[in-house]
This record gives sequence, structure tokens and C-alpha cells, in this order.
Amino acid sequence: LKEAELSFSAAESCTGGVFSAAVTSIPGASEIFCGGIVAYSPGVKSRILGVDVKRFSGEEVYSPECALALANGVRSACQSDVAVGITGVAGPDGGTERYPIGSVSIAVVGLGKEAAELFHYEGTREEIRREACVDALRLVHLLVSKSS
Repeated sequence: LKEAELSFSAAESCTGGVFSAAVTSIPGASEIFCGGIVAYSPGVKSRILGVDVKRFSGEEVYSPECALALANGVRSACQSDVAVGITGVAGPDGGTERYPIGSVSIAVVGLGKEAAELFHYEGTREEIRREACVDALRLVHLLVSKSS
């Protein structure tokens, strides 16, 4: 991102700020990272990020489509070139048959492209959140490298 002179931002739900913390732990991150929004409640997702909470009610809040809506919302709010949206079920409680504990949807948008994937992780809440952050960074890298 730095080489390409691109800015980016993040909207996190199940990772609760872990992604933003990991990014900002890197010296010089302020040159490219505009900011992050931890959007746990439907109200924050709706009011700040413009997510249609009626469309993403119930288990749909864990879907790749919701992750895309989060990414697009934070990209607009932060006016960044690229954005990440992360939502899912990190446990230890919750989950549904369709989205069991460990299900995390990650989306990346920007540069005229978008991608969203549903991942399934195993482990503790912290391990699930950490793995989701690694995959989110990988998706950002893939999007930016394909645009170069």
C-alpha cells in the first residue's frame, strides 16, 4: 500500500479492533492507515457505515455480503482507497447452523474491485480473531498486487 501510495481503512465486528491494532503496531502505518471502526451494534453499522440493517438482520450479519457493506461503508466514511470489512462469529457462544462459531466473512474493496470470502476457523476466540486478521491482510495484498 505504501509503495502504491494508497490509503486504507477497516470496519471490524467480530475482530473487535484486533485488525486495526495489528496494522497500527507497524511503524509508519499512519502514512497509509486512515482509521478503523469497530461496529458491533446494528446501530453503528447503520448510522456510521450505512449498512442496511434490515437486509443484514439475523444470521445475515455474518455473511460475505455484509462484510462487503461494512467495507464499502468504512471506505466512504474514511475516504480511503482500499477498505476491509470483517464480520463473523468468534465464539465462545453464538453461531448458527449456517454460520457456526469460527465463521468469519472478510471483504476488501477499492481500486474498482471487490472480493469477499467466508472463512471457517477453529480454536479459541483470540485464535479465530488473529487468523481472520491474517486473512484480511492477505486479501488486501491480493487486491493491491492485482491492481499494480
